[in-house]
Amino acid sequence: CPPNQTKNMDAGVCTAKVPYTGSFTDNCPGGTLSLQSGLPSNANFPKGTTTVVLKATDAVGLTKTCSFRVTVNDNQAPAIVCPANVATVTAPGSCESAPLVYTPPTATDNCMPAPAVVRVNGPGIGSTATKGVSTVVWKATDGSGLTKTCTFTVTVVDNQPPVVTCPADIVVGNDPGECSAVVGYPNATFTDNCVCPIPSMVLMSGMSSYSAFPIGVSTNVWKATDAFGLTATCSFKVTVADTQPP
Repeated sequence: CPPNQTKNMDAGVCTAKVPYTGSFTDNCPGGTLSLQSGLPSNANFPKGTTTVVLKATDAVGLTKTCSFRVTVNDNQAPAIVCPANVATVTAPGSCESAPLVYTPPTATDNCMPAPAVVRVNGPGIGSTATKGVSTVVWKATDGSGLTKTCTFTVTVVDNQPPVVTCPADIVVGNDPGECSAVVGYPNATFTDNCVCPIPSMVLMSGMSSYSAFPIGVSTNVWKATDAFGLTATCSFKVTVADTQPP
């Protein structure tokens, strides 16, 4: 018999094609060599160890056997494919996280059963992802213990602008002897899903509180800008009527 053989599987399959040669000698001419058990030469041997037994029979029916082992190893790691990178926005009213939905990775292997696929890092399907960039890692393990990983990123950004509320419109008469009126009003207020750092509030146009507003209509516009540069505006009118006859 040939010596024991160890082979790696052929690419993409769970077997290895193994050729071998047996031989015999005898004191008399004639005789045959046959396969008693195992697989013939150039057969596709399965994973693991297969024992091949050859038998020589001489011209008068005397026999002798020998055996050898063919060991086929799986050296092909599974393939795993992750979904594309995920970009999403914070949940309504939340500054820190977003519900996460993505397609689970798929894995294939040259041998059955299908590889086991587990998440080893990052947020899972149906969980919440925190604001910023998270790396998700999944791992496939085949029946031989070989592994392969894939990764993708989850990016959560804040896309919720602040909400700005201006005071109501104001209508007043002019101050005595003046062609204007000093008008005080409360500043605009705001709310935002992210309160740290505090969004900035600025008067974009119009006049500040307790300024001398001229006769007519003045429009005041306030703008709030949150920590991520998202903005919102509101406006109100101050109407000063000339109520003083000549």
